[in-house]
Amino acid sequence: MPDGSFMLICMDEFIEQLLSPNHDNRVCGIVMPIIPRRITLEDNGELLPRVSQLEKKKKESDTDTSSDDDSDSSSNDD
Repeated sequence: MPDGSFMLICMDEFIEQLLSPNHDNRVCGIVMPIIPRRITLEDNGELLPRVSQLEKKKKESDTDTSSDDDSDSSSNDD
């Protein structure tokens, strides 16, 4: 608090205050920098596009399934 007093709040309330859109970018009296959105950093070439682990696993399972199908069809050619 600006007058030097303190206030006891739950961690959830503190996080909610940090994430609220009307937050004035001050945390415990310190002005915090504004963090740019990830898509902006990707567009500027500062970050690589995010690879979803779920999509990666899905692609791997699709590849495994298609290779299993190929081996099944080759064994049926006999």
